[in-house]
Amino acid sequence: MTDNILGMTVFGLRTTKNSTVMAEKVRLLYGAKSHTHMSKKRKAKPLASPRKVSPRPSHFLSLRFGSAELKEKVRDIQRHVIAKNPSLEPCAVPLEKLHVTLFVLPLLTDGDVKRAVEAFEACKPIIKKVIPEGLVFDISEIGTFKGDVLFVNINDTEGGPGMKDTLSLLRKKILDMFITHGVLTRDQSQGLQSFHPHITIMKTSRVRFKGSRPRKLKILKENYEDVHSTQLCVGHQLKELQLLQMAGTGIEGYYPVVASIPLPITVSKPQKVLFLLDFDGTLTTADTTTRLLDLINEEHQPVRRELEAHYMKGVTDLLAQVSSNNYVHPISTSVAAPLYTNTSYSHSATVLGPHYSASNRFNKEKLEMFLKQWDKHCIESVSRTESSQILRGVKRESICLQAQTVSWHDGIHDVMNKIKQTSTAEAHIVSVNWSSELISLACQHIDIHESITHIHANKVMVENEKDTETNGSIEGSMHGAFDKKEKLHKIVSSVGRNSFVVSIGDSVTDLLMLLESDIGILLCTKEKQQREMNQFCKSFGIKLQPLSQQMDVYKDKEDGLIWMATDWADIHSLVSALL
Repeated sequence: MTDNILGMTVFGLRTTKNSTVMAEKVRLLYGAKSHTHMSKKRKAKPLASPRKVSPRPSHFLSLRFGSAELKEKVRDIQRHVIAKNPSLEPCAVPLEKLHVTLFVLPLLTDGDVKRAVEAFEACKPIIKKVIPEGLVFDISEIGTFKGDVLFVNINDTEGGPGMKDTLSLLRKKILDMFITHGVLTRDQSQGLQSFHPHITIMKTSRVRFKGSRPRKLKILKENYEDVHSTQLCVGHQLKELQLLQMAGTGIEGYYPVVASIPLPITVSKPQKVLFLLDFDGTLTTADTTTRLLDLINEEHQPVRRELEAHYMKGVTDLLAQVSSNNYVHPISTSVAAPLYTNTSYSHSATVLGPHYSASNRFNKEKLEMFLKQWDKHCIESVSRTESSQILRGVKRESICLQAQTVSWHDGIHDVMNKIKQTSTAEAHIVSVNWSSELISLACQHIDIHESITHIHANKVMVENEKDTETNGSIEGSMHGAFDKKEKLHKIVSSVGRNSFVVSIGDSVTDLLMLLESDIGILLCTKEKQQREMNQFCKSFGIKLQPLSQQMDVYKDKEDGLIWMATDWADIHSLVSALL
């Protein structure tokens, strides 16, 4: 073996004593023709033509809607899918970025962008011709593109003009305009002919996996099929046609807007206007739940003070999570609905749970996380009150007398009379008060009970209707912010879809109800309350704006917006505009 192999390697080839073989290998290595193959002709392979690489899209044309209800429905779908498969959570498209894409554009230079804007502006006459006033759409189907994109379909509203056909025609006309202005070539437009109007709500491309090999993440039918057949959201209008930039972040988390054209929107008065009114502190100047405790036996007063201390300590601890070094004044219990006393309360706070600092963007998840703790504390306080039996033996006659001494805000009568005189309006009292009987008697005493369609509150129980004294138990499910929100949805569902909701409250417990309404009004009659509610709301990105600045009552509501009123005169002006 050692006689035949020298052990040297030249470019990976072992040399041998056989020089003929060696020469042949060297010739092959350097591409030279072998003398054994000289007689054979090699055919040269033709060079492959270079593949055309399309420029990457940088902008897109889209349609935006402003419906808060539609966004809430999309949020519910996202949560449903994530509950089925938690690994899909990063795939959820932020609600502020929801839109309908018409087509994408590669605008590589400032000149390209300028031509695109000129073509876009030239589309204004087309919009007037193509889109009729009152064009609305429904979403009633959920589907996926190969398991990578979850979307809701844009469907025609029953009995209305065809949304899908209208959007297809609008898209074709805009494409032609962009070709005319040299933004797109005819060949480029051919690749944009396919159009499926939809709203993307989740996509796996939002997930960036670590490592060299990405995981295969798919949105399966089993993740969403049980909401597939239900009608999700109906009767919404498109707000704007927009030319958007893909890269970067614009105002309130949306895409950077290069140009926009408002779409024709028909504003019509709803068939029904619903007024959802908190009672204590909103209609009345002070909490009336405490009036029940003023009627308990003297021997129960020490227990009342213990319950009061426990409740207020919990409220103070929760509010300490919201207070920050950025604020001059810590948030006091003035933002809470008192249960046991109307007097101010101070206590050294213990910060439990997360700390909520000021936010420039509305964060509903963070707000709901806080209010879940808040509601839990309120429910526990009601349970403690029932267990203590301090409400046992309160005379119903005494409740009636207390109802006659309730103090009301000025201007209540004017608003209630306006509602009463309007056949298309309803007023509902939605309250965490322990005695619906006290509320009803108080409304009767000042003669506004005929304006109230229904009172949704709890009830201090008696053994039977003939009993003259309470038995100490509290029946009902109205104890917190989520209960009020749920009640709003039930009332709206019972009335029908073409309703307009105005909610009015004064405390933290009312916030979800106000945010869910078409117009939510926070009544703050005192300067300290105004300052501290503003501070609280800032911690969750809630915008408080003076109700006097509300110029367009039927305008699509902005997410996280609540109107602040300082008296019922402001509210009366709004009610007059609505009715």
